[in-house]
Amino acid sequence: MIGDAILSIVTGGATGLLGSLFTGIFGYFEEKRKNAHEIEMRRLDMEEMDKEWQYRQRAADREAETRLQESADDLMQASYANDTATYSAGHDLPKWGVIPLLLVDMIRGLIRPALTVILIWMIYSTRREVMEVLNAAGITAITPDSALKIYNEVVSSILYCGTTALLWWFGSRQIRKSK
Repeated sequence: MIGDAILSIVTGGATGLLGSLFTGIFGYFEEKRKNAHEIEMRRLDMEEMDKEWQYRQRAADREAETRLQESADDLMQASYANDTATYSAGHDLPKWGVIPLLLVDMIRGLIRPALTVILIWMIYSTRREVMEVLNAAGITAITPDSALKIYNEVVSSILYCGTTALLWWFGSRQIRKSK
């Protein structure tokens, strides 16, 4: 009886220890599984946040591009409006008072086309004069130095005229828009 009791205590203790050991081992693996699950969930959250950030960035980029395009469209519309602006429209003036405004409209409308034609004529005229000078001097072939000098002069003239025209044409649009 006492032997049975001791045997029961020893085997019960051993079983309790084995149960505690297995519970500890299973608890360890369960905790490890929970930690791995939590790490995986955080990784998925971070991926989702990254995708959301990328989506928001793309949306912001698209919105910025749209605003930039709208701004360019607005500038172009303003440019067209300046090109078609008239001084003679919308006034309650007698006929003799509208005539000077019509003249201003006509001159303003002809400035750009006239400047374009004048610039083209200047380039052609300069080339023709150079050829006449060479022919008058009896030069059928020019030296590379002379050709380069003539070329530089013509390019400088073209750059001057083109820069003047562009800055005047487009600069006057910006001034009108800001007023």
